[in-house]
Amino acid sequence: MAINRKKTAALGMFLALTAAQISAPVDATVRTSPWDSIQSWETGTVKRVVDGDTLIVTDDVTGVKSRIRLIGINTPETYSATDRVAHCGGWNAKTALEELAPVGIKVRLASLDPASAGKSKRPLRTVLAWDPISQEYNQDLAWAKAERGWGHWFTVANEAAMSSLYREVIKSAQQRKVGIWNPDLCGVNEQPDANILLRIN
Repeated sequence: MAINRKKTAALGMFLALTAAQISAPVDATVRTSPWDSIQSWETGTVKRVVDGDTLIVTDDVTGVKSRIRLIGINTPETYSATDRVAHCGGWNAKTALEELAPVGIKVRLASLDPASAGKSKRPLRTVLAWDPISQEYNQDLAWAKAERGWGHWFTVANEAAMSSLYREVIKSAQQRKVGIWNPDLCGVNEQPDANILLRIN
């Protein structure tokens, strides 16, 4: 029985392509966002703004009040235990947070590790404020503070992936000379540098 040469050639090409596809290495790397690795989601209500990077939040489920430390940004102090004076930009940073997260606003707290905590055992969280217009928790407080130039980059080892989201924003603020990066805010002698604060728990 004669076999059509064109059909034979086509079949051979199909088999060759199939074999190539099967033998081709598969890239097993899956690109993910830090948001995909969130292990803890909590909701609460802002009761007070302590300073530029700390809030007191009442948990919606337990009713417990906690001092929540923002992940990703370290703002100037409003009161220093060592020299007992506010650092330059400290009150500006606090005012900015009060505007972004006024008392009574709902917030959502996210973390890669629910046990993440800073000094004085303050829970470290990414804090998203409720937007009544969009009806979503879509205002990242640390991002908004970083964008306005009110802090250095801050991270801890077990939340480093989330903290990395803010590095470029802070770098941009520094280049634009806004917030604490504005040399006219406190004078050239007190102009901060871009040092990174890394805390190992």
